[in-house]
Amino acid sequence: MSQKTSKKWSNEKKELVNNSKLNLLRVYDNSYTDDESLDILKSHNLDETCHCDFCGQRIKYVSVLEFDKSTVISHFQIGKECMSYLFDYGMKIEGLENAKYQVENAVKKLIKKSTERARAEKYKKELSVYITWLDSLDKNFIERNSFLKFINTRLRTGDGVVTMKMMAVLESMIKKYTPISTENLTEKSKSILERIDRLLKEIELAYSTPKSVTAEFVSSVRQYVVKNGNASQRQLECLNGISERIKKMRKEQAEKFLKKAFQPEVKKETEYIPF
Repeated sequence: MSQKTSKKWSNEKKELVNNSKLNLLRVYDNSYTDDESLDILKSHNLDETCHCDFCGQRIKYVSVLEFDKSTVISHFQIGKECMSYLFDYGMKIEGLENAKYQVENAVKKLIKKSTERARAEKYKKELSVYITWLDSLDKNFIERNSFLKFINTRLRTGDGVVTMKMMAVLESMIKKYTPISTENLTEKSKSILERIDRLLKEIELAYSTPKSVTAEFVSSVRQYVVKNGNASQRQLECLNGISERIKKMRKEQAEKFLKKAFQPEVKKETEYIPF
């Protein structure tokens, strides 16, 4: 802090601090004031400020303090530098130690939010092609795909870095999914799930048990469809192959059953046992 500022503190502010009970009302970012901070400011007839009420320097993170004297209550909005000076000078003041923790914690959160907003603005400009593509897809499809749901949130909120690996995955998905291929996906997945459920029943009948290696594989494909809304081409080919094999097994079982059912019964001659 400059010598001028320190002198100003010694002449005007130390007396105010010494004769007041301090109360921290709020810490806010004056470049992006949230609704709760605005409500607190308005409730005390305060306007947003860009300069510290104690030293006049331009500030970004503002602490709203209430100075409670026995005769009058006054409010000031001061910056981090003056808050630090206040902590160093007035640590014996009741509640100031807790206020120090609150200020430091609040500023950390504000810096994090500020960084996220800056990232979101950057992504909006530099990665707009991905955002536009996501906007064109079926919303249910995005919700069911864990990666798309994650990257959709990150691009819009800036809650983390978009890596080169993530962008590579996005590039591959842009080639794979289009608005047409993802529309009516609910009906498509419903149809596939119905076919899978019928196949699982056929497998259970064919193997005389609900548990088999084939059933486990088909169940895993079912889980994939539930999660992603569709099955891959390879999965569909495997399901078709299993279906053909199960049909053949069921046919052979039926023929074997019919052959046994209609085979004439051979009666054994009763052995003669003399009395």
